[in-house]
Amino acid sequence: MNEKLLKLKQKKLTSKVSYLRSELEETTLIFQDCLVNFQKEFGSYLEDYSSDKDNPIKTELEFDIPDRQVNILFRRIAGKTHPDRLIHKDISEKEFNKRVTLYKRANNAVKQKDWAKLKDIANTLDIEIKFDEIDDILYLEETVKSLEVKIKELMSTYAWAWSHVPEQNKELLRKQILKTFKNE
Repeated sequence: MNEKLLKLKQKKLTSKVSYLRSELEETTLIFQDCLVNFQKEFGSYLEDYSSDKDNPIKTELEFDIPDRQVNILFRRIAGKTHPDRLIHKDISEKEFNKRVTLYKRANNAVKQKDWAKLKDIANTLDIEIKFDEIDDILYLEETVKSLEVKIKELMSTYAWAWSHVPEQNKELLRKQILKTFKNE
C-alpha cells in the first residue's frame, strides 16, 4: 500500500473512532436512563440477578489502548505544554493558558485512554507522530470493532429492550424477562 493511501486510511479510521466514541457516549447516556426505568420495573428481580457474572446489564465500559505509544506521545505533548516547562519560556499569557489547557486535555485523554484525542492534541501542537502507520491502522481497526461491539452490547440488554419496546408489546417482553430471571 502506498504512503498516501496509508495516511488516508489512517485519517479515515481516526475520524471513525472519534465518531464511534461519541456514539458510544450517547448510547451510554441513553442506556443509563433505560437502566433506571428497568430497575423501577424489575428491581426486586435484579438483586438476585446482579451477582451473576454473565449479567447482560453492564454499566462500565473499558477501552484498550497501546500503553507504550500513549506514554511516548503524552511525554512529547507534556514537553510542550506542562506548566512547569512553560514558566521558563518566553511566551504570552494567552499562549501559556492555551498550552496549559492542551496539557489538561492530554492528561484527561490518557486517563480516559482516548488515543484519538491524544493524537488530535499532538497534531494541534505540530508534534509528528512517529509510530508505524501499519501498526496504527491495525490498532484503529481493532478500536473501531471494539467500539461497535460495546454499542451493540448496550443495545442488546434487557434494559435497552424494555425502554424501546412499543407499549403494546411490553407485557410480552415482561413475561420473557421474568422467565429469564426465574430460569437463571
